[in-house]
Amino acid sequence: MIAEGLLWFDDDPHRPFSVKVAEAARRFSERTGWAPTACEANPQTLAQRSTPATATRSGGRPSRAKATAAPDEDADALRLRVSANPSLRPNYILVGVEAGKAPRPARRERAARPRAGRTAPRVSA
Repeated sequence: MIAEGLLWFDDDPHRPFSVKVAEAARRFSERTGWAPTACEANPQTLAQRSTPATATRSGGRPSRAKATAAPDEDADALRLRVSANPSLRPNYILVGVEAGKAPRPARRERAARPRAGRTAPRVSA
């Protein structure tokens, strides 16, 4: 059971489940400052983990659609406890901190620093 969480919706059948979870976990960390520890999803959505969808065009040929998200290995590095929750509708993912667990601060990504010698253009009124 999740004590504090973020409900995430993603109905794109061409994106792997792990990528969806990774994006939801990243957004949860951005909003709360805590690293998520658990993930719940509808059993139908969890079934997508074992059978990745392949995009096809008319004629049965694979499409050339490019993946825009991170690889599956990035989501595995999160080490979230994934469980089925039949109360959630398909394509919804609940990511958050488990009840009874102490939340830990999320790792912060370093912001890009401006290069030396470059300044923002000045706007005069």
